[in-house]
Amino acid sequence: MVILTPKYPTIHEFNGKRRNALRIGGVACVALAGTAGLLSVRQQRSSKKVGGSGRMTLNETAIDCISGALGEVAALYSLFPLDTLKVQCQAKSVSLSTALKHIVSQGPRTAVRLLYAGAGTAAFGGTIVGALHLSVYYYWKRIGDKIQAHESSSDGMSKGGFALFGALMSSICVGAVEAPFDQVKMRAQANAIRGPPMKHLIETLTSSGARAVMSTSFVPFIMKAIPHDVGELITFSALSETDSIAEALGPFPESARDAVLGAAAAVTAAILSTPFDVVCTKTNVSGAARAHGTMIDSLKSFGKTARTEFQKGGARAFYSGFLPRLLQMVPAGVIYWAVVESSRRSLSPKPVTIS
Repeated sequence: MVILTPKYPTIHEFNGKRRNALRIGGVACVALAGTAGLLSVRQQRSSKKVGGSGRMTLNETAIDCISGALGEVAALYSLFPLDTLKVQCQAKSVSLSTALKHIVSQGPRTAVRLLYAGAGTAAFGGTIVGALHLSVYYYWKRIGDKIQAHESSSDGMSKGGFALFGALMSSICVGAVEAPFDQVKMRAQANAIRGPPMKHLIETLTSSGARAVMSTSFVPFIMKAIPHDVGELITFSALSETDSIAEALGPFPESARDAVLGAAAAVTAAILSTPFDVVCTKTNVSGAARAHGTMIDSLKSFGKTARTEFQKGGARAFYSGFLPRLLQMVPAGVIYWAVVESSRRSLSPKPVTIS
């Protein structure tokens, strides 16, 4: 019998990779901070020109970035154990009760560690993803609103068309950033990797095959992200701008209205994206996506995994783990949109009253 011993990087090699990752992270943080600062200064100068008080205010895009990051991290940490149970159900094709019994049987301390496996890596990526996700969508939605306000004709792309385009662009932009984080998170939740998830992510992104990993992780993620993001963003926006719903929810406080609409958006997103989420989980955990080096090959692998799952369990197989996913997504949607809208209202400049 031949025993294969895994080769671990030396301290010097790991420190070199860590320095490279820290440099990249540092540059990204400086760029984000600089952008937010420039937006704030620009808005402050504008307020002085129009006779404002000169108080430091934030640009709409900066407000969306901050609100999106806060909402993403709040929703992520609040219900991360349910997301772990969903991944366990999908990766092992077991019921919710079976996955929960297996984790609880490991003991209290181990159970908590397993339920929050990969949470740190996910929160780091969630901060960037949340800012990008909301700001890209509202940027395009505001363009549609402005065009509709200045044009009486219905020629060209409509307001809804800009909102849909913004949701698609948000999914694609977010997918390029979140895909490797999501892949490591799911593998950690499925107990498919050893050691700290962040260390695994750094080693993956700084390895010679980083480009292939990015290409292969992007396709499965974007396949589930588009129906999820489009369903959630369009549903929340459409419901929040419907007069009949606004009248029905009129007696409730703003935070309660945001929570109700967030729950509805989450249910829509869960129904539309769960089949793609099941295939994405199977592809990432099994390693099928990492066996290829191009996006085309990864797309073929995604389709092959979908066909295999259908042959094994029919259409029902594509909703494996739907219950824990729904139990996680609905409260997460409530928390996310409540935090996002509350932050946007708090950070937005108050209208000036002219006496």
